[in-house]
Amino acid sequence: MLELKRASRTVPIVFVNVGDPIERGFVSNLARPEGNITGFTNIDHAATAKLLEMLREITPGFSKVLVIFDPKNPTAPPRIHAIEAAALVINLKAAQAIGHEVPAGLVLRADKVIE
Repeated sequence: MLELKRASRTVPIVFVNVGDPIERGFVSNLARPEGNITGFTNIDHAATAKLLEMLREITPGFSKVLVIFDPKNPTAPPRIHAIEAAALVINLKAAQAIGHEVPAGLVLRADKVIE
């Protein structure tokens, strides 16, 4: 993607399913595309926070979350960061576990798992 961006400033480039386009250097701002590159990210920090809030609402006593991720998945680090940041805001304890061939940020209720 970066090679395409460097190669042309006029040909439209659209990315799809990118973990964190700002971190990867594709764009500098998600709200306002600039130049010839735009697209869709699979990380929505507001949705992550809402997911944890909903889990807390429907599960009395929910206080811990376990994030299982595949370290080979390049979208895992930004997702994990978003989940941990959202958990912190609503006073949930978050922990990580390595899995293989799992989604980039599988969230599980983990009250019985995390000490």
